[in-house]
Amino acid sequence: MTHFNLDRMTDENLCALVGREPGAEDFLFLRHIEPVTRFLMGRYQGIEHEAVAAEVLLDALEYVGRHGVTKSFRALLRRVANQYGWKAKQRADARGQYETPWDEARESGRAADDLERRVLEEVTLAQALQELTAAERAFLLLRYVDGLGEAEIARQSGKSVSAVKSSLYQARRKLRADRNLAEFHHHERKTTMQGWFLAGSHPQNYEIGVVREGTRTGKPSASLKSKGDVSEGFGTLMQMFGPDKYRGKRVRFSGQVKAESLARNAALWLRVDGPDQSKPLRFDNMTDRPIYGTSDWRRCEIVLDVPVESTDIAMGVLLAASGQVWVTDLQFEEVGLDVPTTSSEKEQPTEPQNLSFEA
Repeated sequence: MTHFNLDRMTDENLCALVGREPGAEDFLFLRHIEPVTRFLMGRYQGIEHEAVAAEVLLDALEYVGRHGVTKSFRALLRRVANQYGWKAKQRADARGQYETPWDEARESGRAADDLERRVLEEVTLAQALQELTAAERAFLLLRYVDGLGEAEIARQSGKSVSAVKSSLYQARRKLRADRNLAEFHHHERKTTMQGWFLAGSHPQNYEIGVVREGTRTGKPSASLKSKGDVSEGFGTLMQMFGPDKYRGKRVRFSGQVKAESLARNAALWLRVDGPDQSKPLRFDNMTDRPIYGTSDWRRCEIVLDVPVESTDIAMGVLLAASGQVWVTDLQFEEVGLDVPTTSSEKEQPTEPQNLSFEA
């Protein structure tokens, strides 16, 4: 589409087009890459300013694609830039303590095979892209180069939105593997669960695993745990699937949840997505009944309607900040309309109410 004059648009208007109008995302990127680079140069020394600026822009644009228009795109960029800049400075300062990798290895007591992993990290992006399937490569380029949203990619390719999301996840997963082979596969052997994956705002701060002994009923339980002291963001163990079987019905996601030393909170969550990927059709993450502190096994449940226009269903368990949470006996089932929904968002009434202003 060419009837938009992107050059004359405000940031906020461009944000509204991200994921819908090809070129909007690229235009925002090019407009702000130099200012963000200068911002980082003025505050954080000893880091790769342009590379960090690119990460800042990509993260901010992904946020806009997920959550819709932000009131001030520049304010969002400053906030993200400070987060990335500080983390890059911490990494740079840590590297500067040692003259060579061998000095660092001797200081920290790491074995020689840890250093070999650094060689594997030098696999180039071009080589990694060639190892993707044709669909994964195409979807990745359409999403992050052409700036198309997942729904638009699905429409153009004739695939479901779930299939597009799955392919994008697998592509990103493979790229991470190729750029950090040994460490990634070591981690995957310990944490991978078929059908589930680790996500969230800061997934790098969390780890997942399966516990097969000492569980509530003898069945395996899944664990989501922070890596040390985490003060911001959240991690989630989640999965996504198509809604065909449940469209027009009411469903319940339930399970037993146990928590230990939560700095903030944990919860089960369930989301039903529609054609507009920036706004879910139905969502409940137990904000009105969260799990705090340390608690023994308790049953939690979420009940939501699945509208006929649904495109995806996502569910999981989340952990905010530090702590550990376990889940077991998970169930996902259709329920009758006599079972009330649990979402704190009230559904819009189908007819006028209380026209006589009675108490």
